[in-house]
Amino acid sequence: MKTTAIKILTAGVLALSLGLGSGSGPSLAGPADDAIKARQGCMKAIGSGSSGAISVFAPIFKAEKPYDAAVVAAAVAAMEAACDGWAGWWGADTMIGESLETWATPEVWSDASGFKEAGGAKYPALQALKASTDEAGFKAAYVDFGGTCKGCHDTFRRPKE
Repeated sequence: MKTTAIKILTAGVLALSLGLGSGSGPSLAGPADDAIKARQGCMKAIGSGSSGAISVFAPIFKAEKPYDAAVVAAAVAAMEAACDGWAGWWGADTMIGESLETWATPEVWSDASGFKEAGGAKYPALQALKASTDEAGFKAAYVDFGGTCKGCHDTFRRPKE
């Protein structure tokens, strides 16, 4: 039960860190598992897995692939689409899923203002990535973006076991 609550909180922190908690997207009114699944989908869209934005950004940052503003913008747009509705995925009733585990820590709910602040830092960093027009600008923005991920994960995401 504690593991599930922590996972839920973690997913929420990262999503909020995108700054997409403005309430502009649709709210999930379904069971806790629906909210957890939506949060996890958002995190996967951000992550380094085969379809995540980090898997696009990291090779550019490492100069393994050339900088391409259109590729960066598409990855940002995919993250934004996957994370739309973020604010509706963090109700107190979503701390524990019926069958899904979350990596969110209880601090997502007990320190909601800190969670929102940490999440709010992600959005400007994401917009800077989107607005980059050259490799140097992208690399600077990517460092900031990664720092916002760490800032949320340090407090609001428990380590995976």
